[in-house]
Amino acid sequence: MDDETVKQMYTTNLEIANYYDSMRNIKKTLEYSFIVCQEDPTDTVCVTKIVYWSSIYKDYDTIMKLFGLVRNNKIQINKLKEIFYRENKKTLKDLIVKLYIDTIEKKEKLSKQKNIVDDTPMHQYLINFYRAIMDMDICTIYDLWKTEDEDLAKL
Repeated sequence: MDDETVKQMYTTNLEIANYYDSMRNIKKTLEYSFIVCQEDPTDTVCVTKIVYWSSIYKDYDTIMKLFGLVRNNKIQINKLKEIFYRENKKTLKDLIVKLYIDTIEKKEKLSKQKNIVDDTPMHQYLINFYRAIMDMDICTIYDLWKTEDEDLAKL
């Protein structure tokens, strides 16, 4: 079924997200779940869907995007943390290691391409990395991810 037909069949974005979820159309489920999260600050069903599917496919960027969207909403952020830790308990340290390795690699490549020297000492990366592992808190991970992402955009 095409998107227009689905929109005619269902009246709310939550119903559309549920339909696509039942059809296992993950891309559309995520798209409409994000819309629901923006529209309804009390919704936790779509937060669960986004975190669950993103965790299965190890799409941590999507989880970080959701975290940025719902960060100031206690109901949604608590649900995000609950599902995130449940689904990623075994791979959380892997996520943090991947985040830092990817960040350092991107910075090295951009520095070489643009002849820019990264003034951040290596020990600062290690301190941040250690803090993220010790805290095991999605808030700390998000803050580090966001800072590194913004730093990369400046290069």
